[in-house]
Amino acid sequence: MVSGSMLPTLMVNDLVLINKFNKTPHVGDIFSFKRDNKLLIKRVAIVNGNGVYFLGDNKKNSKDSRSFGHVKKDKLVGKVFKILFSFDEKYNIRWNRVWSKINNIG
Repeated sequence: MVSGSMLPTLMVNDLVLINKFNKTPHVGDIFSFKRDNKLLIKRVAIVNGNGVYFLGDNKKNSKDSRSFGHVKKDKLVGKVFKILFSFDEKYNIRWNRVWSKINNIG
């Protein structure tokens, strides 16, 4: 599930699909990666050698590469490409978001 760091692109309680076969990041893509035994989702800001710099779309409420630095490419899980399911804090389904394509701008 997604936290608030990627608002407005991804909302809290969005369940997303990740293409684990696509581990080639491009600027603007939304990727999942492992950091401190957690699975995080952020937007690719810079691809540099063996590292990738990530930013959350909600920059005021995101722990990203500004605080933890670059992420090694071997920590990438895959490209996030679809919202499988979405519900609000009262568990109402957000039908307009179900099975929608994610805005990768790269």
